[in-house]
Amino acid sequence: MVRIQAFTPGQGTNPDDKGDTVLSTQPSREAEQFDKPVILRQSPRWSRAVVWSIVGVTVATIGWACLAKFEEAVPAQGKLEPLGMVQPVQAPVGGVVQQVYVTEGQAVEVGDRLVSLDPKATQAQLTSLEVIRTKLQEENAFYRSQLADQIDASAPADLAPGIVQLTSNRAALVAENALYRAQLAGISPERACQRPSGLAYRRPMPN
Repeated sequence: MVRIQAFTPGQGTNPDDKGDTVLSTQPSREAEQFDKPVILRQSPRWSRAVVWSIVGVTVATIGWACLAKFEEAVPAQGKLEPLGMVQPVQAPVGGVVQQVYVTEGQAVEVGDRLVSLDPKATQAQLTSLEVIRTKLQEENAFYRSQLADQIDASAPADLAPGIVQLTSNRAALVAENALYRAQLAGISPERACQRPSGLAYRRPMPN
């Protein structure tokens, strides 16, 4: 047992008659003895706080487990079918997509802008088609001039030589036919009737 006793300066710790150790305190005070032991106890506030913290965490965990939603991926085989009529989306011309203006699952209406194509490929295709169109117009004009008996009409530069030769032969035949008609106009009707048969007999000879 430890007892506390006051002493004056210069005094130390000496055992008393019973063998107990006496601790000296502040001076100028009478010695006081305590026969009861000193017991240190923990504050009840800390114990309560720890207990309530454990209870709160437990309740929160149970509540979250009951109310939280868990996502599960279950593999299954099936076939997706649309509810309404399927409307295919097609572009009038092909090309490279430059920008997309809609997102997956977005509802669209007729006339909405979906994507834009790269104009470089389209512009090159348009230029090529314009060149082809110009060539066809020149050939068409040449053929019309030949049908109108315009022999002096010039043929396009890229026209096939065989076609030019055929048109030249036609022009020669037209001129020869005109000459024969002029000659037939100045002869008698009897000889005019005999002349075509002779022409028909002589024409195959150059072949």
